[in-house]
Parts: sequence; C-alpha cells; structure tokens
Amino acid sequence: MKRGAVLLLCVVGMAVLAGCDASPAESRAKAAKPRDADGATPTVAPTNPPSRPAEDEPVEPGVVTSSDVGAETTLVNVTLPPVATFADKCARCHGPEGAFYGKEFSHLTPAKLTIKVDEMMRGPGFLKPTDADIAAMTAYHWSLRLKEPFVVVLNGASATASDPDSLKLEASPNTAVEVSVMPGGVQVTATRGEQRSAIVFPEQQWSHGE
Repeated sequence: MKRGAVLLLCVVGMAVLAGCDASPAESRAKAAKPRDADGATPTVAPTNPPSRPAEDEPVEPGVVTSSDVGAETTLVNVTLPPVATFADKCARCHGPEGAFYGKEFSHLTPAKLTIKVDEMMRGPGFLKPTDADIAAMTAYHWSLRLKEPFVVVLNGASATASDPDSLKLEASPNTAVEVSVMPGGVQVTATRGEQRSAIVFPEQQWSHGE
C-alpha cells in the first residue's frame, strides 16, 4: 500500500481481517489528530491497560479513564482474538456482545474487571489465555460496557507501522474499518452507525481500555 492510500474494509458479522483465524488518550505521536467531516474529534483509544492493574480505584459507571500522557505503550501479540473468542466461548451465556450482562457489569472497577475476565476465560471458557489475551479481552469488555465499536491490532508486536498490510485487525460485528497511512503511523477507524472509535498504531493497539 502506498503512503496516503486509504483502504476501506467492511466488517460484517464477526470479522477478523488480514488473514487471522476467526475462532487506551489522544495520539502522542506527531501525527495529526483524526477528525470527522464536521471537525469533531472521534473517540480515540487510551493506551493499553495493564493486564494486572496495580490499583483498584472506583470508576464511575460508563466512564473510561485515560492513562498518563507519558506512559509507554507495550505492543503485544494476541493469540485469542477477543471478539471471535467472546462470540465462541462467552456469548452463549452472556449474549451477543454482552447483551445479557447484568447491571453489576457496569460497576466493576478496572482491576476487578480484569480479574473477572481472567477467571471467566480460564473457568467457563476452558481457555489458557496469555496476559496479552486477558488485556485485549478486558479492552473489548470496555467497549461492550460503553456499547461502542471495538477494533484491535492482533499482531501488535510483529506488525510494522510503515506497512499497513502487515496489520491483522479484528473489529466488532457490523463495523466498517478504515485504514489510513499518516505521518507517524497508521490510523485505524472503526465505524458502526453514528459511533466511531479510532486508534493510531503503534501508539495504540486497541480502541478501549482504562
């Protein structure tokens, strides 16, 4: 893909892009901030949440907190794509995209949410997730909590920002994903209806988190 080119990918249903099996904060780079046609800044991912939060501070339900501006993002490879994994292992009890979640779900603190995701993946899910898998699934749960489209670069540690074709992406169902080359990285925008989430890789790897 040539610099400046735009690749528009439509994700219908559960989709994993760029050949992957289906089974958190504004950009701190020198890249321009992504904007809608009306000039509004779309939802931009905070830096990635740690897999084991050190603090357990209450968070207002429905609010995603941002990491410190100076925090460094750690890119990882996700072996269990969160969207596809949730659909395959979790939706039968929790509903499509968490439709059956109770009110207590929106009151979980970041630390408790991570712990719960870990327990559920290993317990009822019968999975053996890595820390990266747990972190990515927790990020996906933030998007479910906010009812916003989610997008993740699954091969964060091995993808090359200068080569958009090397990014393996996964997004929420019925989500259009747009990949644009820009100074300092690649902007990935997920749109579903009037909702939009965006990341600038390699500054962010997924669209939601604490």
